[in-house]
Amino acid sequence: MIGVYWQASIALAAASALAALLLLKEYAEIRGTRVGRLLLLASALLALQSLLSLAAYVYWASRGLGREVAVPLIAITSLGLAATVILYRVARA
Repeated sequence: MIGVYWQASIALAAASALAALLLLKEYAEIRGTRVGRLLLLASALLALQSLLSLAAYVYWASRGLGREVAVPLIAITSLGLAATVILYRVARA
């Protein structure tokens, strides 16, 4: 059974991946410009990082690592999610 801290870490990583994919979609519209290509690359890297984090969190949770690992990941992932959401809101403005 996966603990509540791991469930929170995994949920945050999934939300971060979704936000990064939405950001990628937004920046795809301006990929014809130099800045657009750089923003597209940055959002692609954010999406990749989020998906890799999600996979790692599921693996670590299944290996039985405890809350001493999961709780700091909640903080780290929350900050990444907040930054991605801010970038998405700026892209939509």
